[in-house]
Order: sequence, then C-alpha cells, then structure tokens
Amino acid sequence: MTRLIHSLPQLTHHQRQQLASSLQALLDHSQAIAVVEAHSDVCRACPHCNSSLLVKNGSANGLQRFKCRHCARTFNALTGTPLARLHLRDKWMGQAQALGEGLSLNQVARRLGVAQSTALRWRHRFLACPSNQQAGQLVGIAEADESYFLVSCKGQRGLLRRPRR
Repeated sequence: MTRLIHSLPQLTHHQRQQLASSLQALLDHSQAIAVVEAHSDVCRACPHCNSSLLVKNGSANGLQRFKCRHCARTFNALTGTPLARLHLRDKWMGQAQALGEGLSLNQVARRLGVAQSTALRWRHRFLACPSNQQAGQLVGIAEADESYFLVSCKGQRGLLRRPRR
C-alpha cells in the first residue's frame, strides 16, 4: 500500500483523474449497496412466500443472497423492488441526487454518462420506490383543499360524456 501511495506523484494529470473517478465509482457503489442492505435488515422476509425462515446463501454483485427454507427460492435485498435488475449501481447515488435537484433528463444523462433512455428508466424506477411504502397514521391537524384533475378520455371506448357529433 505504501508503494502505491509513493508512486502517486509520478502519475500524469490524466492518470490522476482516471484514478480519482475510479475510486469515486467504487465509493458510490459501496454506498448504494450499504443503503440497500440497511433497508433490507429492517424487513427481512421472503418476497415469494413471505416466510421468515431464511438462511444466508452467498453473495452476488456485492449483495447478500438469501435462501428461503420454506419455498427453497433464493433472493437478495432488491428482489421484488423497482430497483431489481438495474445495473451500474455505482451511479445510483448520483441519480438520486439529480432527482432531488430536479435536473432534466439530458442533464442527468450527461452528468452520469448514461444514455437518455437509461436516465428515463432509472427516473421511473426511483420514483416507483416510495409508492410501495404505506403511509402511517396521520397525527395532528391535516388540511385538504379541492383539487381539479383534467381527465382525458382520448382512445377510450366508454366516454364519460355524450359524443359531440
């Protein structure tokens, strides 16, 4: 390790930038896995049969895998969530940050170095995560006002109104 540290001054500026970006990607990857693992510790049950009879069954791509003793199926913390089967975990934290900042798809795609279609898919998956959470009981004063939502019946067979023609 000390030889590696002493060889850093010999690197060119471009090599230092590559090293810094690689280390940042590793840090972001480990942060994303830590967030996912922390959430899975809270509610650990089989997503297939909802059993709590689980055993650890190795790890894959940095995530702990589990095996259900009841249905004998394997899963990880992401199974059954909108984030399942999404790759490039090292860029997830950047996506979450960009979502919080309200950036456009083009800006997110440029910042993360992914295609615009990937940024759109990730945005929809990240926004689908809170919809799985059930709200707790409201405490205190809750106020509501009327809201109007425009309804489009375009392309639907059963219209809510009489046809104009």
